[in-house]
Amino acid sequence: MVNSLRVRVGLLFLAFLLLVLAAVAVTYSVVASQRNDALLINLAGRQRMLSQRMTWLALAAPTDPALATERQHFLLTLEALQYGGVTHTQDGTPVVLPPPDDVAVQAALTSARQAWLRFDAELDRASGGELRSTLPDASAALIVALDDVVAQLATQADAKVQRLQAIQAGFLLLALLLLGVGYQITRRHVLEPIALLAASAQQMATGDLDKRVPTFPDEELRHLAVVLDAMRAEVLASRRELEARVHQRTEELGTAFEFSQEIACLLYTSPS
Repeated sequence: MVNSLRVRVGLLFLAFLLLVLAAVAVTYSVVASQRNDALLINLAGRQRMLSQRMTWLALAAPTDPALATERQHFLLTLEALQYGGVTHTQDGTPVVLPPPDDVAVQAALTSARQAWLRFDAELDRASGGELRSTLPDASAALIVALDDVVAQLATQADAKVQRLQAIQAGFLLLALLLLGVGYQITRRHVLEPIALLAASAQQMATGDLDKRVPTFPDEELRHLAVVLDAMRAEVLASRRELEARVHQRTEELGTAFEFSQEIACLLYTSPS
């Protein structure tokens, strides 16, 4: 059991510090994760635009070298989104993506890969000079699959925001609980003892020295109460000693007065 006010207050402030550090760490982690989610959504949206551009190139200029480049970029980003790895942003900056840990996102990426395989086969036929009417359908199916990927990524990001809000609400409740505990500690171990010590000091100031100073469980206040009570005892002992001396002196003076009266009487009644 902790019997030191310094330790109690120190533990309370340590709990507040740990709570603040935990809140900051969790918030920073979720914010960093949200930045990564925004990057993933941006890359998935870019995949949609790349599929539309590849469809246009396959229909308008199937032998254009840009078509092969776009196919390579699309596949590289799809691999990174599905399994994790290195890809590039729109401005060419390399980024490393972690593998998805959400089941719905993994399922959406699997469907997107299947749609891409069908679309990629149509692009091969278009590059070979064989334009077929199924290319727009394959392109539309790929776009729908990519839209589902974007939607699942957005849902995952929203879930993280809701989780952060729930965690922050929990931290708020813990902070209020610590605030209540701190108030109780301050009231029971600081305010009430100080009020009792002040009442004892006031009694001593008015001359009431018979009542002992109350003691307390905390070391600091108990030591203060012991010192104050020792001072009360010393003052009380000094006062009693002084009263005893005054009483003794009074008796001596009374005896001397009676003796002087007797001498006076003898002198008055003696024959001249």
